[in-house]
Amino acid sequence: MESPSRNFSFGPFELRSRSRELYKHGVKLRLRPQPFQILNELLNRSGELVTREELRDRLWSSETFVDFEQSLNTSIKELRAVLGDSATEPRYVETLPRLGYRFIAKAEAMEAASGNGNAVHGNAAAASALAEVPSRTNGGRPGLGVDTGPHPPEERTQTERFGAAPLVRARWWSGRLAKVFAACGAALLAGLLVFRVLAPLPPPRVLQFTQLSHLGHVEPSGSLTTDGARIFFLRRDPDRFRLMQMPVSGGELQPFPSTFESARIADIAPDRSEFLVQTTASSPSGDPELWLLPFVGGSPRRLSNLSGRGPTFSPDGRKIAYSKEDGIYVCERNGSNAHKLVSLPGISWGLAWSPDGKVLRFTLTNEKEYDVSLWEVSRDGSNLHPLFPERHAPQFDCCGQWSADGRYFFFTSNKGDSNVVVGSVWARREKGNLAGWFKPGPPVRLSVAPVSLGPMHQSADPRKFFLLGIANEQNELLRVSRDKLSFSSVFSSTDGHAASISPNGDWLAVILGDWTLWRSRPDGTERTELAMDLSAYKDYPHWSPDGHWIVFQGAKIGSPSNIYIVNAGGGPSQALLPNDKPHRTPDWSPDGESIVYSVPRESDAGPKDESGFFILNLKSHETVRIPESEDMTDPQISSDGRYLVGFVGGEKSTMMVFDFQTRRWKTVAHGNNFYHLRKSSDGKYFYFQEIPAPGEPIFRMHVGDWKVEKVMSFESLLQGNVVRCRFAEMLPDGSPMVIAVRGGYEVYSLDMDLP
Repeated sequence: MESPSRNFSFGPFELRSRSRELYKHGVKLRLRPQPFQILNELLNRSGELVTREELRDRLWSSETFVDFEQSLNTSIKELRAVLGDSATEPRYVETLPRLGYRFIAKAEAMEAASGNGNAVHGNAAAASALAEVPSRTNGGRPGLGVDTGPHPPEERTQTERFGAAPLVRARWWSGRLAKVFAACGAALLAGLLVFRVLAPLPPPRVLQFTQLSHLGHVEPSGSLTTDGARIFFLRRDPDRFRLMQMPVSGGELQPFPSTFESARIADIAPDRSEFLVQTTASSPSGDPELWLLPFVGGSPRRLSNLSGRGPTFSPDGRKIAYSKEDGIYVCERNGSNAHKLVSLPGISWGLAWSPDGKVLRFTLTNEKEYDVSLWEVSRDGSNLHPLFPERHAPQFDCCGQWSADGRYFFFTSNKGDSNVVVGSVWARREKGNLAGWFKPGPPVRLSVAPVSLGPMHQSADPRKFFLLGIANEQNELLRVSRDKLSFSSVFSSTDGHAASISPNGDWLAVILGDWTLWRSRPDGTERTELAMDLSAYKDYPHWSPDGHWIVFQGAKIGSPSNIYIVNAGGGPSQALLPNDKPHRTPDWSPDGESIVYSVPRESDAGPKDESGFFILNLKSHETVRIPESEDMTDPQISSDGRYLVGFVGGEKSTMMVFDFQTRRWKTVAHGNNFYHLRKSSDGKYFYFQEIPAPGEPIFRMHVGDWKVEKVMSFESLLQGNVVRCRFAEMLPDGSPMVIAVRGGYEVYSLDMDLP
């Protein structure tokens, strides 16, 4: 039986079954018939086991005499090579030893158009893609008993013939048999009871997956909390963040009535008397201020001048834990007795107390190793350890949350799909039926939806959870007309992350959806993937002044980000710096002989002279640090080589200029959340964006007098279905190129079966 003629889209790939073609970012790949048929079969049964025998019957007829094992293994290897997949860390095709294979990534089925093999995308419901785990059912138990009805006539006759003695013996045996049956019945019932206690329970499963909001503007960094009746979250408006609320069943959204309009509700006290609020205003240390807001009426009060991120109440409501750059802190509910609980080798977030208050679990981001993992520490600061020591990048685990009874621990992970930071919901059973006899087993995946899911939050119903998810986000490169009144698509791609135009304007370097680097004509033709030898997340491409090279930022799995260059015509990439610390946001000097880049500071307590702006001489390989440049980002050197421009980001951003002649810095602009500094092709201006702000405007600064003026804003786009408009590049004719983002995070609910 032939597989149904359906097309599929997964990651950057598109399979066209009718024409037997495989594309990556619109570029046709070469794939032999057998590997193609294997991929087609796996996609048609995505998430299911396809046995080796089934593949043999499908691909090789009984009349064909080949070494089946070798042919199948060769086809699988070729398929993985084309997909850039790995047998040990699979993203697409998973091997089930001695059984077969399974397609594990998110795939969208599309109806095959007749005649040409092109695909028309269908609308697949997210809930239908959730993994179904069979539930355990209890069979009926046969009853046990003894026949107590009247004796048959033959027995009565014999009793009358032989007298009372045989009757006494019969009654004695009957009593013994009754006791034996009773003992056996009791033993059987005890065995069944022991079996029910000690037998492994079935895994939890998702019963229903429901989208509650339909905004595309939910801010993922704004947290998600509930008081049982309402859900609280941040909405991203073009000019600011706004605290919103909506019923737990979905429905109408309303602004949260508070003086903290753009703050986030981080947690709610267990006694439902106070909100724990994290404001958008930063303290002198750079951390948000922490406040307590009465649940009903009353004025907010500052939590003893404390600042931090992700604060959360302990289960008894007496303590508050929160994160700072150098570790986790704990204080009393009124803010007193604040002290560091534990120092950490990275940045912690997503704190979650166990229901008994004995341990804290949290997500730890280690930028040096480009790693995100789950950790645990006891409430007294002891026994710090990773929760899953056997895991390693590119598997990112984050956003843990306990069930109310402590029987399960839920988290999100990108295992099986390393192209996303978070992906599916996973669960680990923490408790069994018999206390002290249970050891937590391996986590199990609960969802494989076409929605990347974020942190979970339990509702008043212990079997329902709320969480943020994102599906079908589109990033379209748009060119702005000279009169700034209209927009046109640069090329037919909706998964662009970054772009850079070549000096003569005839080529683009673009970062596409799976964080790969491509060279393309501005109209999208003649696409060629670059730096294919480097397995890394690539970003920030910039052309050299002569148009022969491209410098970019790349982050290998398990290593900090580094600076690489690659020939624009193709070939291997070259790392420019040691992998000892993060190196970011590279750009060229005007003569093409040096690279300027930034190094972030590990923490406020970290040494200043190891962070900031650096210049690498490509001939001597020597680096020079620009003084007093700590905490700055996005360095750009003016076309005449005299000035270095950069900014300190955040809610209170500062644009600064360094004069190489006077060796001094000058502040030229203040604002909120400066973004993406670029210089014009004629060298007269530097352009940058301010987000969030009304219309997300683009500004420019004139080199020399540093006068700042507004260039344009994007109200017309943002009033439609575009949720963000990110500045990408200045084209040679002086028009901006932007990335229009459609789709975004929404609020979802998960109904769970928790055996």
